[in-house]
Amino acid sequence: MILWCFLGLALANPASMLEAANDHYLAGEYAAAAQGYGTLIQTGHASGDLYYNLGNARYREGELAQAVLAWKRAEWLLPRDGDILANLDRARGQAVDGIATDSGPRIYFLSRMLSVGEQAWAAAWLLGLLGLLFGWRRARAGASLSIPVVLLGVPGALLLVSAAGEMHRQTRQTPAVLVAPHVEATSAGEGGVALFELNAAAEVVILERVGDKRLISLPDGRRGWVPAEALGEVRPAAPMPG
Repeated sequence: MILWCFLGLALANPASMLEAANDHYLAGEYAAAAQGYGTLIQTGHASGDLYYNLGNARYREGELAQAVLAWKRAEWLLPRDGDILANLDRARGQAVDGIATDSGPRIYFLSRMLSVGEQAWAAAWLLGLLGLLFGWRRARAGASLSIPVVLLGVPGALLLVSAAGEMHRQTRQTPAVLVAPHVEATSAGEGGVALFELNAAAEVVILERVGDKRLISLPDGRRGWVPAEALGEVRPAAPMPG
């Protein structure tokens, strides 16, 4: 029984699972590779690199919408990665509708360089250091803290406000990708009128959630209701469709 327990732990090792998924990818077994990357993500090992690999595997499979969704999640976590941005540009050029949205955190200029998690950690470190300096100041009367406040407090506060603002935006306007082959967006109500059509890999923003329907918005201002199952949310913590 002890041997079987150790064997189970070895088989469940994330490093071995990642190596197996990479081996499948190099062998051209893209479906198996995608399944391996997806399993790692679902078991709590999500990262920008894993989503990037998943997008590559889905793209090789011919699953353009799933690839775009995975790469947009990777971009969310790794906003400075040039390979992710290049793959997204290529995929968007192949999408039927060619609709792209700015998926990552973009309210403040800091968010164009840092993910929300990086902003939060940086703010915590800077403000934590400032707090330690204030504690040292109390123990050593007469020491000036004007320069540390400017060097640590100001950027720490900016990072904190930026991260909080993006987290608030994510709860109100969630970027998403259409993963269904085709869908009709309708007006509100049970017998809503068809407003426009969308195809797989179109990028939208979810504004409202009512039951199994989602109100989406396009960059050109069009809005309509679509089935929730037709969308994949870009938030890395959301379940990966399919």
